[in-house]
Amino acid sequence: MMNMDLIKSFTEQMQGFAAPLTRYNQLLASNIEQLTRLQLASANAYAELGLNQLQAVSKVQDAQSLAALGTVQLETASQLSRQMLDDIQKLNALGLQFKEELDALTADGIKKSTGKA
Repeated sequence: MMNMDLIKSFTEQMQGFAAPLTRYNQLLASNIEQLTRLQLASANAYAELGLNQLQAVSKVQDAQSLAALGTVQLETASQLSRQMLDDIQKLNALGLQFKEELDALTADGIKKSTGKA
């Protein structure tokens, strides 16, 4: 009977120890997944911009189409600026979300370790 209580106590302690680590690993994996998705979406958007530029350049045949290309390039530069700003904002939001979740996890761990749960 005493051995069973000892084993039960040990198991509960290990679960209490492992739970925050498991939560941290889940949080980290989720953050990496979101970051990867953001990077893939950004890479796709930038590739699309580049391909559109190549298509626009390939259509230049005379002075008029060259002038039109200048307009297209100005629009592309504006679109590129917007895309970069959007990417920075998304990355910032992702970082803030991760920090908040990590702070909550840390605060919960401190409460549990000091017995103030």
